[in-house]
Amino acid sequence: MKEMMLVGLGGGLGAMTRFGVGRAVMGAGFAGLPVVTFVVNILGCLGLGLLVGWMATRGQALQGPAWAFFAVGLCGGMTTFSTFAFELWRAADSGRLGMGLGYLLASVGLGVLAVWAGYSLARGAV
Repeated sequence: MKEMMLVGLGGGLGAMTRFGVGRAVMGAGFAGLPVVTFVVNILGCLGLGLLVGWMATRGQALQGPAWAFFAVGLCGGMTTFSTFAFELWRAADSGRLGMGLGYLLASVGLGVLAVWAGYSLARGAV
């Protein structure tokens, strides 16, 4: 229950961070690039990388209160892209390049397909 509350608190702060970053960079578009999403994703990846590196230098497993609050909650509430990037890095770092590439292609391809399917269903086109 304690970890669940830490996830919820971190997730709320992550969502507020995403909103705040959005307000801070709103209107800073570059040739149609979704700058807010881009900035939030990169910041989330940096934060998760810092946490994983910090925990690794202390010999800590990727679990427990710090993981629940910062990784699952804060980074997850801000952007799940950080977890996606971490999982890809972990696959590459452990020599599972084929699995990582398959995960990358399937996630992006099926994700875009799912958006199209949901949009089409909602619009009555399917």
